[in-house]
Amino acid sequence: NQNIVVMEFIGKNGIRAPLLKEHPPEDESQAMKMFKKIMKNVWLSHCKARLVHADLSEYNIMVYEGEPVIIDVGQAVLTEHPNAYEFLAKDLKNIYRYFKHELEVGIPDLNKLYEVIVECKEMNM
Repeated sequence: NQNIVVMEFIGKNGIRAPLLKEHPPEDESQAMKMFKKIMKNVWLSHCKARLVHADLSEYNIMVYEGEPVIIDVGQAVLTEHPNAYEFLAKDLKNIYRYFKHELEVGIPDLNKLYEVIVECKEMNM
């Protein structure tokens, strides 16, 4: 109700920016920086905008000029949605799996990430 979707092309010269899955960070240091930026955006979405993406993964994050850009937010739900916290857990599990298991980055425990975001604690990673 009374929502607006803002769209913008993400890329250059008519070529879209690559998805995170297509353009992973080059080393563990870059991967950790990328992970932290993504988690900060998840935290901001939840704690400030009161939204949960509900389909976050390496396929819904573009890399533009070295920065993560979260896309496909049209299915996001308010934190009051009955399934919001189930969706949040799934979003975090997807990002955790990608960074921890595919990229083999030493990131914080999944349960700790969930707790920090749900309780809107300071992001000290």
